[in-house]
Parts: sequence; structure tokens; C-alpha cells
Amino acid sequence: MPAQLSRLGVIGRKGSHFLRGNGAVHLLGWLALCLIFFLQSPGLTAADTKLDLVADPTKFLHDALSAYTDTFTLGQLQNQAYGYLFPQGFFFLLAGPLPDWVAQRLWWTLVCGIGFSGFLALSRRLGVGTPVFQVVAASLYALSPHTLTTLGAISSETWPAMLAPWILLPFLGPKVGRAQVAASVIGVACLGAVNATATLAACVPAGVALLFYRRFKALAAWLGGCLLVSSWWIVPLVVLARYSSPFTDYIESAGVTTRWLNLAEILRGTTSWAPFVDSERIAGNALVTSPYFVVATLIVAGAGLVGLGKSFPRHAFFVALLGIGIFILGGAHLATTFLDGTGSALRNVHKFDLLVRLPLAVGLAALGPSIASIASASKKATAVALCIVFAVGATAPVFNRVLPQGAYQQIPDYWKQAAEFINANAVNTRTLILPSSSFARQTWGWTRDEPAQALLDVPWAVRDAIPLVDPEAIRGLDGLTERPTEDNLTRMGIGAIIVRHDLSGNDVSTASYFPEADVQSFGDVDVVLLNPKLSMLMTQQVNLPTVAGGGEILSLLGAGSYQLVGGDADIVTDTPALVARNYGTLGSVSAPLASTSEGKDVLNPVKDYPSVGPMSVVSEVGHVSASSSASDATSFGGSVPSESITAAVDGNDQTAWYPTPGTQQGQWIEVTPDQFPARTITIETTGDTVELEVSAGQAHVSAVAAPREPLTLTVPGDGNSPVRITLGASKYRVGISEVSFAEGTVSRVLTVPDTSPNVSEFLFQRVLSGEKEIVRSFTAPRDMTVSVSPSECFREVLIDDHSYRCGDDVQLAQGRHTLRTLAQSIKLTVPGFADAGTPNDVLTLGDDGQVKVDASDRDRLLVTTRSVNSGLRGYIETSSGEVALEPRTVNAGSQAFVVPAGTSGSFRMTFAGNRPYRWGLLVGAVVGFLTVAVCLLLVDATRRRPSAEGELHPDSGPEEVVAWLLVALGCVASIGWPAVIVALAMWAIHRFTIIPRALMTSALAVTAAMWLARAPWPSAHYAGGSLLLGLVCAGALLGATLPRAWLARNAATIPETSGPGAPAA
Repeated sequence: MPAQLSRLGVIGRKGSHFLRGNGAVHLLGWLALCLIFFLQSPGLTAADTKLDLVADPTKFLHDALSAYTDTFTLGQLQNQAYGYLFPQGFFFLLAGPLPDWVAQRLWWTLVCGIGFSGFLALSRRLGVGTPVFQVVAASLYALSPHTLTTLGAISSETWPAMLAPWILLPFLGPKVGRAQVAASVIGVACLGAVNATATLAACVPAGVALLFYRRFKALAAWLGGCLLVSSWWIVPLVVLARYSSPFTDYIESAGVTTRWLNLAEILRGTTSWAPFVDSERIAGNALVTSPYFVVATLIVAGAGLVGLGKSFPRHAFFVALLGIGIFILGGAHLATTFLDGTGSALRNVHKFDLLVRLPLAVGLAALGPSIASIASASKKATAVALCIVFAVGATAPVFNRVLPQGAYQQIPDYWKQAAEFINANAVNTRTLILPSSSFARQTWGWTRDEPAQALLDVPWAVRDAIPLVDPEAIRGLDGLTERPTEDNLTRMGIGAIIVRHDLSGNDVSTASYFPEADVQSFGDVDVVLLNPKLSMLMTQQVNLPTVAGGGEILSLLGAGSYQLVGGDADIVTDTPALVARNYGTLGSVSAPLASTSEGKDVLNPVKDYPSVGPMSVVSEVGHVSASSSASDATSFGGSVPSESITAAVDGNDQTAWYPTPGTQQGQWIEVTPDQFPARTITIETTGDTVELEVSAGQAHVSAVAAPREPLTLTVPGDGNSPVRITLGASKYRVGISEVSFAEGTVSRVLTVPDTSPNVSEFLFQRVLSGEKEIVRSFTAPRDMTVSVSPSECFREVLIDDHSYRCGDDVQLAQGRHTLRTLAQSIKLTVPGFADAGTPNDVLTLGDDGQVKVDASDRDRLLVTTRSVNSGLRGYIETSSGEVALEPRTVNAGSQAFVVPAGTSGSFRMTFAGNRPYRWGLLVGAVVGFLTVAVCLLLVDATRRRPSAEGELHPDSGPEEVVAWLLVALGCVASIGWPAVIVALAMWAIHRFTIIPRALMTSALAVTAAMWLARAPWPSAHYAGGSLLLGLVCAGALLGATLPRAWLARNAATIPETSGPGAPAA
């Protein structure tokens, strides 16, 4: 068998014996990995990829056979759940009888073992390096920083990178025929599709190899084979793309995913953004922040670059692959618009890390002969020992930090008991989980997915970080979780509640939500049954009261159903307001803004969930800006909207602007009055005595301000420039409560657009906006009489500086008005107008699981209480046949259907994408299985037919030049035109001096390591983004990969040979 596989091109003659004698190396490698993982936190399960994989894989995989699920929040498409069917889900299905943590450790062993053996086979196929260095390099590839960052938290991203060597390996031989293509396609078939981008990244090396060596027929055959074995998930992916909500707009932006992709981090493998923003991934965070790991990983990368300077088979290809990897990763910051738009699926470019890791690992293996050629035995031993020490240092987190924070023993029994109760008593309704949480981080462990997700068989809902539903429905969830009244719950089809008390740092009493409800307690989980029969709703008319607002505002209106509109509404509200939202943190929403530029701290192009309602925007007199604000969406600890720049010019000294928490000294607010010259400014501070620097243009003056004591100053300069107030240091936090000018005006007011000539009610609030006071500018479209109704009747209301009380009538002249109040919300209602929605009749599910609809003499709306989706279809099966219903969107993105007058029968709702989804899975699986079977036959046929293998030779000069130009292009994409100067400098140094290339590369790598280690993330002066550090790394890259023909002929170099015929060790 080994000899036949050798002829096939999977392994070479020199390497074929490993299956006989050296198979032990693979076995020992797998046993070592298994030991490492099993000795690490035994008994604890990590939140890896999906909770369901360990909790209930059978149910999870069964549900993955449908594109749409009614079980998850408000009914939704499952995001790439089909990708778990094989191989990850299948593995956990087989491992179902085992304890969760054991199944997980076996999976991690399989993942890393596949990568270890794949790289070891690849290096031996090339004949590069020595046995020791092949094993070291294989270990470093399998346990790279990217692997250690992703393995314990999202191993589905690790798996494709581990298969990449196997997919590439058949194409590295001297011959590429049908059997080699077939062998690679088999590897592609094993990738799965939990993440299509990671799957694509794993195929790139093989595709590049075929292109680089101009094997176009083989490339065409290989692409065809890849398409066939991947068809089972490609069709479902198309369905997902067609019908899914645009959730990629509301997750991490390209600005975040590319923020740390500088050359130093790329070279050492810390390309994933997650450990830079959160410490959950312990190994990844340690690799990012520890100077020791910075040094170890960059030294290892430098060693790989030195090895890439050697001559070995396919050398130019690996240099080219490195260049492509540098270009994709280092140049991603140039394509953020694309990555946030049509290329959003590629946004997490760190998944292409393997394009850099694979060449550097090959380079490291190539160092073996150079070490073996050292004459002195002691020096040789020292060199080998140093290499091993740095290799162990670079992979050290694998020994005790693979599991992320929050690993747990098991889901507590009280969760299982509560789920059993709900599964038995809330079958016909939806259960809402409170309080909301971005991720499920409990006091007993972090599951990331909700524990209920794997335990409940009935529909449920939660407001988490990424609800995969319509954005208006997300707004509705925000309002509902803020005010979970019975009317609001009914409108969204919620008949049961889970109130959990085991969330880390967020325990709310059930009584605060439902003071009079009958509560069933199960340990730290309470269950409230409000209406277990509530499933869908029926309105008795199709024309609903119209509301100009966002979905969240419905929580402040009465019972019944409404129609959200962009204008010509019965009810005008101050939602949606222009804000910026930190999508990663629930509730971290900025104060209302005057323009999107004020929310520049949020890098997402879509600053907030879109809404049909007209946008309320802050109107300014003059202008105000600041270095930062505690109301910024990304402010540390979450935004505080009441501490925005508006608070400094709102005429209320009880509110104040504060800079974002952190270093106060040097933070500033700048005000520009509506007229010049402005000679006198008055500043009032709060919190503590502080020194202020007041500057205008080039002039400035300093003064000490005491809290709550107005400070009046003469504006420095000629009074014709914006005035900047800069805070000094203080013991306690300082804010600016008021800024005003004697000669001009500065103000900011949230302005409600004039969209509805027939408005009958205005509704303004601060319940959802987080402000301390309602200050609104609005337009009466006609002369109106309205009644004042603040939410707290004792609150005074000022309209155009006139005071009103609860129940007072106000004459509003046509035109603009300003309202102020400290009430939580306020309504200005035309007498006689009832703001209640159209009444809803509750529809329940029958024993047959269907909703019965009786006939009526008028058209009605059947409100499904599911999130609207263009793929949902409604039908009523009547005695005379099936009637297709017209879809409508009502309430907060809720799917409804028009029931024509006289229609009765059983209502049925289907999802249009389910049929192609399931056929795609079935037909694709059959096609993929048959393709793999054919590939196996081709491999076996070649195995039985003897053939000459041929020898591998180093690449030619032109191929080296092309490869180096790709590296140069990658460096230019990463650091810009200075890379050209570095390239010329490296060429000149290596052409006209006798400085050994290995010495120069090593020196530059060590310099980069020391430089970054002095200020790793999150240091205030983080060195990773330094242009000078980038130039050093570019020098190492460009010098190490310089074509040999361009080197000085008499250069004193370490022996360049690392392929067949090199010294053995």
C-alpha cells in the first residue's frame, strides 16, 4: 500500500515508509494531542460552536433538515445549520452516548490530529526538512495561534484549516492526473459547510497550486469535482441568502475584523479579531496580550521565513501562497466598503490565515538540513533545543488555556425541569426568556447559546446579540423586553415567560415583571404561564391605526394591532431616532444624533436597525462636537445617553456631557455659536474641581472651575472661532453641565419630522431613549387642540415655555413647537381619539396542530405573530379547495395575511424555501456521495497500476520572481508605497553586500518581536499599527523570499539546500 500511494503522488518514495515504520510518529502525535486535551479541565464542557452539538445532537441535526424553524425567536431561518450535518454534527451524533466533555475532547483531537498528519505527510511528500523538523513544523501548524484561538470556542472554523494540507498534497507531485484530482476532491468533501468562507479558504492553496503550475485541465476537473461534492450545501446556502434577514449588517464590521491585521500580527498568526475585543478565548487573548507569546510567535515566524529562503521542491509556490495570504489579510483594510457590502460573507478574513501559516510551517521544516549541517555536535544540539523551546513557547497555551472562559460541568437540573414543564404546558404558545442577554453567560457557566435552545421543543424567543429576524421585529423585541406587559406580550404571541436568575451580573426579580402572576419556580428559573393557548391573532378589520414610528414604540401604546408607516399616520412618535448602536452589546445605543458622522465610533455602515418609521434627528443651532462622549455606543461599560453633548447645551444644569470613561485629561468639547463675534462664554461643571483650558483658534486661557459654580470667561482671541473646552485631571469624574454665550446661541433638540397632516396624537418618550428629560421639537400640521397626558400625572409639561398639567387642553397653532418634561412619556391627544389598536381575537392551535378560521362578513387580518419573511406563505384549506392569502406586515415586523370575507377553514403556513432546501440537501448528498465513490475508484485504480513517480525539483527562476512579486504586492497592500522602498533596499543589500540572508531575516524578525513585545495590545501605544514596525516586517518578508538569481554570487549564506539530497539529522 505505501508504495502504491507513493506512485499516486500522495507521498513520495522517501516518505512512503512512514506508513510502515514511521506510522508511529503519526500515532504518537495523535496520542500527545489526545493527552493534552483530556488532561485539560477534565469534566468541563466548553461553549464550542453550538451548544446543541453536545446537549442534543439528534434533535439539532433533525431540525437542520428544514430551512425555517418556528421554534427559534419569532420564527426564523437557521443560519447555516445544514453545514453541521457533516462532518461535525455526524461526529457528535456518533459520540452521543459519551459524556459531553469526552465527546468534545475527542473532536478536538480529531481536528488537530488531521492537521498534524496532513502537514507531516505534505512535508514528507516534498522531501523538505529532516524528520525532527518535520514533526516540529507539523505540530506548529496544527497548534498555530489561529488554531488555539478558535479551537475551544468555534472549532468549526479550525476544521477546514486542518484539512487544507490534505486537499493540497496530491497536487505537489510531478504528475497531476485524474487520481490526484480525485484524491483532493475527497478532501474537499470532508470540509463540511458550517462556514462557507472557511471552506473556501481551505481550498485556496490547492487552487493556487494548479494555477501556479498552469495545470488548467486539472483545475477545471478539480473545480467541477468540488462543485459536485459541495452541492448538498450550496443550494441551502442560496436559499439562506435569498430569504434571510440582512443580519450581517448587525454583527462585527469590516473595520473591526481588519483592525489588527498588521504585518506583525499576520506573521505570528494572531489574525482573529475576537481575542482583541474580549478575553473569553483565554488562549487567544494570552497570545495577543502577553509579551512572552509575542516574542515566541514572531521568532517562530522568523524561523519560517529563514527556511523559505532555502531551495526545496515547490519553494516558489509556497512563497506565492504566502504573498497571496499577506495580500488578502494585510490588504483587507483597503476593502472595508466591499466587505461591509456585497462581500460581507468574506468579512472575517482571518479565516484565510492558513495561506500564511502553511508556507511558514514548510519554511520551518526546511530549516532542518541547515541545522543538521552544523559541524559542532554541541552547537547543533543547542540550535535544535532553541528551536524546540521557541516552538513550545509559541504553542504553550495549548497545555492549559484551550477551553474558553465559563466552561461548565453540565446544564443544571433546574433548567431541565423548567424546560420539561414548558414543553408540557406551553405547547401552543411562544415562551419569552427574560432578562435579555447578548450571550448566555450564567453564574454556573457560559453556554453562549441559550440553555433553553437545546432543551425546549416548543416555540420560544429571546433578545440576544443576533436575532435572525426582520430588523423591525428586533425593534419590537427591544420594546417588549423593556415593557413586558400582558398587552405587549399578546401582540407578539407570547403566552409564557421564563425569568432566569442565574445570568452573570443581571438578576431581576420575577415580581418586578409580573407582580401578581402565578409563578412556578425551578431553582434559579421561574416560569410564568399567562396564556398557554395563545398562538396567533385575528383582527376584525384590515385597516389598522397607523403609527409613524419604530417597532419599539408599540410597547408604549395600547392593546391591539397597529400599522407602522413612514407618513400620513394617526399617531406620530419620536421613533426611530437617528442613533448609533453597538450591536455587540445589548442596550448600548448612543443618544440621538444630528448626523451619522457623530456616531463614527460605530464602524458598521448601518448604524441602527432600519425601520419603516420616519427618522427623528437632532437639530442644531450653532454646532457642538466632542473628542468622545459617555453616550457613545462603544463607550466603555455601555452607553449612557443622558451624558451626551446635547446635555451640555440643553438649558438644564442637572444634565451634563461626560467624556467616555477612561482618561479624562485631554478630553474636550467644542462649541460654535450661531453668530460671531462671541466674546463671553459661561461654563458650568459638575463632579469635582478641575482645571479647564479654553481655546479658540491659536489663543487659549486656563481657569479652574468648581462644580455647580458658573464660570464666565472672555473668549480668547478675536471671538470669531469655535471654542474648545479641554478637561484637566481631577480626583472625581467631571462633566460639563452647561455652556452658553452672551452674544450667541448654541442648542441641540431632537426634532420629529413633519410627515402626517391628519395626526391625532403625538407620543414622545425617554423610556427607550435613555435620556433624563424629554426635549422635543415637533410640528402641528394644522391648528389643533390636544389634551396633555404625561405618564406620571404629577409631572409638569412645558410647551413653548408655557406650563401645563395632566389633563390640560393646549391650543397648538400650525407650525413648530418645543416640548419639555421629566415624565417617562407623554401623549398629546386630540379629544375623542382613542389610541388603542384594532382588537385582536386569540387563535389557538387545535389538536391537529392547525388554526381554525371561522367565516366573517368582512375582510380580516390573521396575525401569525411570526417575524415577517418574504418566503412565508399562508393558505386556508376550505371545503372547496385551498385559498392563497395575501401577505401583509403589521405591528413590529409581524407576518400577517388577509383573510377574505366569507372564508373559513384550517389555516396553514409554509415556507417557500423549504422545498428547494430539502431537495438541495437530498440531491446534493446523493451527487456528492456518488462523486466521492467515483473518486475512490479512481484512486484505487491508480494504486493498482504501477507508474513511475518522477523526481521533484526546485522551481525555476521565473517562478521565483512571480512569487516574490506577489509577496511585494501583499506588503504594498498592507503598509502602502513605503514597501516599494523596502523592496529596493532588500534587493540592494542582498545583491551588493555579503550579509547572509538568513542573518538579515533573523535580525529583522527579532527586532519586530522585541518591538511589539514592548507594547502589545491593549497597550495605550500599541505597536502593531506602527509603520516602522510594518517596514521591519516587510523587510523580513521581502528579503527572505528574494529570488536566488538576485542574490550576490559570493554571499556567505547558510547552506540553501533543503530538499532531497540535503543533510539528514
